[in-house]
Amino acid sequence: MDEIVREFIKEKFKEQNEKILKINKLETSGNLTYKLKTAKKEYILRLCGIKKRQRTKNEVQAEVELINFLREKEIPVPKLINFRDDFVIILGDKAGICYEFIDGETTKKTTLTQCYLVGKMLGKIHNLTKNYKFKYPRKRWGLEETRIKFGEVEGLFSTDEYLQKNNFIERLTSILNQLKFERNLPFGAIHEDLGKRHVLFKNNKINGLLDWDRSYSGPFILDLGQTIRGWCFDDWKKLNHQKLTRLLDGYENQRKLSLIEKKSLLNAIKFAFIERVIAFVIFAYNTNKKEYKNHAINDLTLLENLSLNLNLPLD
Repeated sequence: MDEIVREFIKEKFKEQNEKILKINKLETSGNLTYKLKTAKKEYILRLCGIKKRQRTKNEVQAEVELINFLREKEIPVPKLINFRDDFVIILGDKAGICYEFIDGETTKKTTLTQCYLVGKMLGKIHNLTKNYKFKYPRKRWGLEETRIKFGEVEGLFSTDEYLQKNNFIERLTSILNQLKFERNLPFGAIHEDLGKRHVLFKNNKINGLLDWDRSYSGPFILDLGQTIRGWCFDDWKKLNHQKLTRLLDGYENQRKLSLIEKKSLLNAIKFAFIERVIAFVIFAYNTNKKEYKNHAINDLTLLENLSLNLNLPLD
């Protein structure tokens, strides 16, 4: 498959009168992703993977339209490449996109300033995408979908001796059953996975927001919960309330949280972890990497002791 993709890439850029000088395959969690170099520029090309990473052309087209919408609003999203009047590239049963490489660096240890900037950027995006409707249906990653996914794999998890020694099913079910969200939460297009690896910094500013592959129309508070999970926990062991406060300060600099959102914040953070807990165990089975089961169990322990110490006025 790799050689087929490489030849495909060369042909696509030949259409653009550009010669590929170098192709490097990047390690990712599921998609086929390549860094390309021509005499003019560097690019990233992403084709959808298999199973949960599979996307139809229409799904990718919906992602393209959101990215282009945000770019027009001067949000630092990728500049997509248009191949013969089509931003979506197709190879066999795989759809994807290609965009100009964005200069910048990710961070592993988040700072208070970075948390503020990320919160501010997320608030700005949510203002822009309020009530945004995708032209084509997108996969959703909400509470209902997560409960369905858990139901599909619960039997497999329950037969795992290592998980059961840690009462995994009972603990996960207890937290999942406690979660609920009001139906009238403010919503729009959300990134859903704005963690550290998807934000590029340059000269102490955000220079790139990557991977809109999981974006869909959903409650803003779920997007905020996922972002807090990615930026405000030290070594995935403890919530750093200073970082959380700065991220929320940045967010509310652009968009004020409603009362119903403030009351839902703790559940949104818990949901962000639970959704990933289930994904961790599935990934452990698919890759035979036991450490991902440990990640899942550690996250459950964190959630069981999680509380918020914020001065959010509930008015």
